[in-house]
Amino acid sequence: MPPQTIQEALTGHVPTFVLDVNAPIQPKPMGTWMRVYSDDVWYWEGFNLTNLRNAYGHIFDLPNPTLSNPIRSLRLSPTCAVSDAHPRFVIRNLDELKKHGIETLHHLLKFPLQHAIPKLKERLVCCKSDLLCDYRAPHTQADWLWSVFYATDKTNLVVSCSRLSNTFTSEDLRLKKLNAMYTLRQLATYAVIGKTRYGFILTDKEVVIVRFHVVSREVEEYGVGWVAIPWKETGPCTLTVPLALFSLALMSLNDDHRHIVVGDQTLPLDAWVREKHSAREGKVRFYHHLSGQYMDELPEGVHFYWERKEKRACCVDADDARSNFHRDFRGHGRMEVIRAE
Repeated sequence: MPPQTIQEALTGHVPTFVLDVNAPIQPKPMGTWMRVYSDDVWYWEGFNLTNLRNAYGHIFDLPNPTLSNPIRSLRLSPTCAVSDAHPRFVIRNLDELKKHGIETLHHLLKFPLQHAIPKLKERLVCCKSDLLCDYRAPHTQADWLWSVFYATDKTNLVVSCSRLSNTFTSEDLRLKKLNAMYTLRQLATYAVIGKTRYGFILTDKEVVIVRFHVVSREVEEYGVGWVAIPWKETGPCTLTVPLALFSLALMSLNDDHRHIVVGDQTLPLDAWVREKHSAREGKVRFYHHLSGQYMDELPEGVHFYWERKEKRACCVDADDARSNFHRDFRGHGRMEVIRAE
């Protein structure tokens, strides 16, 4: 039997989180949280398995370096019951959710991420060599900043906050209820301090993937794209919680597309750049702005591409082209969008 791929490993069964709380405890809003308004909150439709596979399929298809069933080796506790190979955590408070949720994610993602980084380095100017996970950010001097994926050089990659499902759900976010706006403001504060646009809201029922952008250069207000993924979603052709967070960490490993920038400089997930591979032969190829993946043709279903407005005066080798691309591509002020024929 061939070894499991990373995608297969991250789309299998995950632990179940069972809430056992009598009454909801609403988080207390803080006046120092960053400003996020309902008009600037939208569903991140582009964060889907098709776009992620187009960008990171060469990594998703790598052999998974972990055990065939990593869930079996999770450390169990008195609040965990086991049914077959699937742990079932009973959650009685927010701290237990943070502990078991983040521990589960780190356990599932640690080795796939270590295996993925060298492959990512083949196409990106990326100096990260390993990823860690903890309940607090390592270098922000903020002891209330919970659960973050970060690199060994202390670069924060993905931040998060946590909510019990009796106080927050993605339906609240869809309806733009006040408690959902407070949650986004809290996470936006963590993202600004952590210097990353990527985050997630952890609950016992689902995980909400979030990407932030600055609404305008004149005011410090933040816009949000989000998509919710239930923990119960599994299957090889399904975007699961572990696979989504694995993808989010890969996206944040690109140093040029991690910081929070103005909305029109935050490219869509399916943004591909056309560049000439050989000036003499006139050949072109397409380069994914986040993963560095090259293709001779646009992936099926991608109808637009980006192209530089300014042409280079001389030819450069592949490594120099990659470096110049990243220097030019902070935002896309020098790029134009073209509809594919």
